[in-house]
Amino acid sequence: MAKRYDPLEFLDLAMGYIYKVCNAAMGAVEADLNGLRA
Repeated sequence: MAKRYDPLEFLDLAMGYIYKVCNAAMGAVEADLNGLRA
């Protein structure tokens, strides 16, 4: 990180990461439920 610390940019990256993790978790849960129903 050569440039100064930018809280907004960090928040943006964090939100993007959390969004991806949540999507992956939801996808896994849905696949799990579908597997149980089948």
